[in-house]
Amino acid sequence: MKRAALAIFILMGIMNCGKQAEHSIEGTIDTLGIQPNQQVYLYKIENQILVPIDSIMIGNEGDFSLQIEKPQSGIFHFGTSVRNTIPLVLNDEAKKLELSINNNQQLSMDYEVTGSEASREISLFSKEVFKMMKLNEKLSKQVNPNDFAAQQKMQEEFGAASKKFVEYRNDYIKRNANSEALIAVIGQINPQSEMNLLKEVSDNLNKSMPNSSYAKFLNENIENFEKEQLKALERDKLISVGNMAPELDFPSPEGDNIKLSSLRGKVVLLDFWASWCKPCRAENPNVVATYHKYKNKGFDVYSFSLDKEKSQWVKAIEQDGLVWKNHTSDLKFWETAAIDLYGFNGIPFTVLIGRDGKILAKGLRGPALEAKLKEVL
Repeated sequence: MKRAALAIFILMGIMNCGKQAEHSIEGTIDTLGIQPNQQVYLYKIENQILVPIDSIMIGNEGDFSLQIEKPQSGIFHFGTSVRNTIPLVLNDEAKKLELSINNNQQLSMDYEVTGSEASREISLFSKEVFKMMKLNEKLSKQVNPNDFAAQQKMQEEFGAASKKFVEYRNDYIKRNANSEALIAVIGQINPQSEMNLLKEVSDNLNKSMPNSSYAKFLNENIENFEKEQLKALERDKLISVGNMAPELDFPSPEGDNIKLSSLRGKVVLLDFWASWCKPCRAENPNVVATYHKYKNKGFDVYSFSLDKEKSQWVKAIEQDGLVWKNHTSDLKFWETAAIDLYGFNGIPFTVLIGRDGKILAKGLRGPALEAKLKEVL
């Protein structure tokens, strides 16, 4: 009996040794900067978080071979850390993937994959995205911000490239309408101007992979965006020209609250800005010049900052010569309650308020502001 049991045990061992992996991910990775014993990980998505489910050590030559015995199906992420991954599709049709990763610092920038058509499509789209990013970075570095002609040329060149990218993206969406590869375009669609296209992508994802984190994420984002749009419309009604300007009552740098209504009887420019906002800082000299020109004619400025650090806020006030007294902030960045009252989603944002506290105009800057002040003063 003992011999029979031993024979069965040896046979089972042989059978286990010969068991084939359900899926495999093999290939090479750029070794520049790779640490000894560096691992690459396979992650799955749980509640919008990447959770490691397997790993393998990178060889001295940058080679790796991850054998996955448990059957897998869906979209996974593969990389050196949760912040440095590429999406891969594993299923019955994509069991053996071969990767060639050419940049270990930013995997998705430059890699090739075979064995999964959806994964290959995603890699091609990623390359196009990085081309646009590199072009934008290159043009931004080359252009002098004070050279208007050069800026215009840069915008034209980037605009032409953007048009080609959008054409490529739209073709990609059609080509991959029923594929997991559609996840690649989610972050490349502007919900404000392309909501119908975003909904089309969402519908296709709901059909092809209804229980995926990507489909759920996109559904939730579309729903939240539409809710925010409705809120913005309601807020916009509150600050329509002719309505009373909503009250603001926030602390100054000295800690004393200043009410917007305390300036009633003057024409007031309500200016939302921040020390970290470059367009705001660029506009500040115009606001200062306008203030000095019209302050003796009943004009004043009420500045509200979206800063987080008081020291940076105060420093910017001094540096830019914002000499009026009405500076306020709750130092809550984009979480400030002022956004709910005035509904802006970008700064600089201005509201011109009449002597009676009613809104005269919104979004005025530079010459447009001075033209309106000449009219009302």
